[in-house]
Order: sequence, then C-alpha cells, then structure tokens
Amino acid sequence: MDAAPDDARTSAPAARAIRATVAFVGVAGFSALSRAVGAERAYLAVTGCLRLLDAIARRHGGAVDKYQGDSLMIVFGHPAPLARPAREAAEAALAMRRELRAYDRALGLPVQLALQAGIASGPLVAGPVGGRVVREFHVLGDTVNVAARLKARAAPDAIRADEATAREAGDRFAWSAFEDLALKGKSRAVRAAALLGVRGPHAVGTLAPEDPPAAPLVGRDA
Repeated sequence: MDAAPDDARTSAPAARAIRATVAFVGVAGFSALSRAVGAERAYLAVTGCLRLLDAIARRHGGAVDKYQGDSLMIVFGHPAPLARPAREAAEAALAMRRELRAYDRALGLPVQLALQAGIASGPLVAGPVGGRVVREFHVLGDTVNVAARLKARAAPDAIRADEATAREAGDRFAWSAFEDLALKGKSRAVRAAALLGVRGPHAVGTLAPEDPPAAPLVGRDA
C-alpha cells in the first residue's frame, strides 16, 4: 500500500463554517492618474492610500485577508471575534472614505483618488489554502463574491452593502433606498444600498456633519 502523502499526515487546522462580514475596498483613479503623472508616481500615491485603508481596517478590528492590485479584502469577525462585525465594517468604511478624501486633498494630484467599497455579511468557510510548502489561511464563500461584486458596482467615493449588512449594522447609519442588483455569478438579484453616513442627532436619516456627501469625482481642473 502506498504511503500517504506528506500533506495527509500534516495536522493542519480543518476548515470550518463561520459567519462574518467581508469588505472589498479599493482606490478609484489609478489608471487616470498614471496617464496624468506617470506610473511610478501614481503607484506611490495609491500604495500610500492602501496603507491608510489597511490601518483603518485594523483599527476597527478587521483582518486584512489579501491585497489585490489597488484593492484590499478585509474580514470583520474572523479570526478575532467581534460583537458587531457589520457595524465595525460600516464604521471602518466611512472612516476610510473620510480619511482618504483628506489624504487625496493633501497629495494635491491632478486626478482625484477615491474609495470604492463593497460590503457583504453571511456564511463563510475559513481554513487553510495551499500546499505542503506554502499554506495560507483564507475565507471562502458566496459572501466574498457578493462583496467583490458590490465593490465593482460602486461609483467612486461610494460604499455599497447588501441587505444583511445594513440590517446587522443597526440604526446608527443612513442608507440610500434599497435596490435589486443583478450581480455577475448570481442567479438571483441581491438587495443592496449605498451607505451614506452616520445618522444625525435630531432627524432620522440626517447625515452627521463630519461625513457630508461628496461631489461627483472629476479631474481637478473641471
């Protein structure tokens, strides 16, 4: 009888089912900025933005699962548990948008850089991915795909979230009207809304003054 391969004898942690919130966040404007100032300068600007987003995610209890070009995948609620992962994800996304706006203004580049974000909450599978030599730990599942698709559908400076995230985040936040989105790879429409900000102290749906809606993003000279 053949001996079992090394991987079969390795006591790697087994995959397990979890529930968490996944956010895909990225920096819109890299291609246009590359054309305006050159690839090297654009790269330095965008990597600075990504470092900022990474720090904000960790500040809110998020775990950065991976970097993908000009985007990050962040998990809230795994591996470190959070009492309100959807709420932390929403808070983090708003902080990212606010701080990235300020960072972009400080850079003073001819093309605006802005946040694009998609957030989804639901079941996931967490476990090791890879072979005997290289092994990484990731989360997989439809929730990841939904978050990625929502980010792709978000306009620059916008945060889109699925209905589960909005419900679990609580009434602290103001949302746009929900709409049914046809997302690639999904046989059914996904109900989603744009995260507008934190509710004001007096009226339901009023945005707090520190997080005003942004004007449409255009070149600096427009």
